[in-house]
Amino acid sequence: MDKHIEKIKAHLKGINDLQQGLKLFNEDEEEYISLLAKIQEQFYFISDEAMEVFKELTLQIRNTGQKRIKRGIDQLPHTIKESVSEEIKNMKRAGELFD
Repeated sequence: MDKHIEKIKAHLKGINDLQQGLKLFNEDEEEYISLLAKIQEQFYFISDEAMEVFKELTLQIRNTGQKRIKRGIDQLPHTIKESVSEEIKNMKRAGELFD
């Protein structure tokens, strides 16, 4: 993820530099339009990087969730055994009260 953040920062710096260049030209000049197109391209690169990191994070979230579910399933027999044992103890205590 850090590599994507660094790439996005570099594109943002590029946008900032290009914006400074816009000040050198009038809106009706070809160079002005060319710089706008380059700024647009930088935003395209940012969106591409953002999509890549989004996909990576989605995969990481999915894998983490699957691990958590697996741990829960692995612990289920132990949890059921504890619960049943506790219920049996409670029934025995309840039975002793009525003796």
